[in-house]
Amino acid sequence: MKPGSLLHYFQLGAKMHIAEWIPVYFLPVIFLSAPAGIQGFFLQNAKHQLALFLPIVCIPAFYTERMAYVDIGWPIGLVILAVNVLRHGTGWWLRKWLVGGCLLVHGGRMALGAVMMFGEMTQFTYRFREDLPRYQYARVRWETKDKMPASGWWLKMQHDILQQSFLNMTALAAPAVLASFNDSPQFHQLEVAGLVLWAVSWILENVSDGTKMEFIKAVAAKRKEMRISGDVKADRELREAVLGLAPWDGTLYFMWTLCRHPNYFFEWCCWVSFVLVSLPALFAPTLAGDQLPPAVGLGFLYANWVCIRFFYDCLIHWTGAEPAEHFSVLKRPAYKRYQEKTRCFFPVAVPFFDHHQVAGWPKVSK
Repeated sequence: MKPGSLLHYFQLGAKMHIAEWIPVYFLPVIFLSAPAGIQGFFLQNAKHQLALFLPIVCIPAFYTERMAYVDIGWPIGLVILAVNVLRHGTGWWLRKWLVGGCLLVHGGRMALGAVMMFGEMTQFTYRFREDLPRYQYARVRWETKDKMPASGWWLKMQHDILQQSFLNMTALAAPAVLASFNDSPQFHQLEVAGLVLWAVSWILENVSDGTKMEFIKAVAAKRKEMRISGDVKADRELREAVLGLAPWDGTLYFMWTLCRHPNYFFEWCCWVSFVLVSLPALFAPTLAGDQLPPAVGLGFLYANWVCIRFFYDCLIHWTGAEPAEHFSVLKRPAYKRYQEKTRCFFPVAVPFFDHHQVAGWPKVSK
């Protein structure tokens, strides 16, 4: 997409091709062409998501020019989606409660963490002194890379906020909807594999986040010791410490030596898991008490692909690794060595994917 194009106002994600994201706007047609139970679910969930995002995210963002509110609204939206799945899903009760429960735990953890973190940041005034770094980066990217006017950022910001709400209605809802309306009274092997993968991924994501917090605490404690002892050089070195790079690459921090963002990778794996659980529903005899038209089934298959693809783009480019590493490179010179040594996203070498093992990424790339 050319710099300065008006299509940037409608772009989803950061690096998805135009052919990938334009059809996403038509996903509601898939839900409204599905059996009646799924149609009703879609309309109820859409109403609830808008009722959340408009007052909690869109209006505060408009008046304060801060996009950070979306980090509160989006996980709460997942909780709402999970509750709707549990309330309105008409499929086999055990599958519905397992999938809905996993989604509730998944969104609930992030929602609770966001409320506590932002409450501490704002002293529960719900007013941010400055935007989060990833959204500051998004604004810079909008003006410098996309060559779009600064005066149009407020509109793009509202679009990207509502994009999250829209995805909670469509692509991110699709796996849970398919699973919770699947009438088959037994588990498929893919469903079992997906549920196991979700549990493992969710645990490892939390372990990754936990070891990162341990790193932050350990560095803070050592810096306090150095300041007391008057060792300015050691204090400066600790300020520029890199998780996953010696001496912070021991057993406790093992996952951070495999890739630079293991928490993002396992978050992505959680959504891959939901998609796996949903796939057998596309071949089930009935869905919501009715047969699924082949064209609608293909539409849901596309929605599942969007779920995986969007999260990959988001966690690497839009709000994940790229903005985080932009600031890490500026603040910690040793981070460039970490970039050269360690893959960005995948903990193992995956062919045909760019692992961004370039010093200075994202400013410098192959």
